[in-house]
Amino acid sequence: MCGDVTKDSKAIWRKYSKEELDWFKRAYPNDEADNFASADFRESANTAFELNKKEMLCMTLFTIDDNCVDSMYIKTSL
Repeated sequence: MCGDVTKDSKAIWRKYSKEELDWFKRAYPNDEADNFASADFRESANTAFELNKKEMLCMTLFTIDDNCVDSMYIKTSL
């Protein structure tokens, strides 16, 4: 799905489990309460997400599902 240009970001959203979706909404740094940083950072994060929504969602799922958080680098199957 992530490499398929005929699929949009809504298809990727539907792949998130309830727990993953809740975590993403809590952790992505574009909250109104400014818990993460300044308003400039929040707007930058929001813009990056809107411009690359499908890629951001795919990389987040890839990171969660493939235990990439066990390392400081993204693991690939090369």
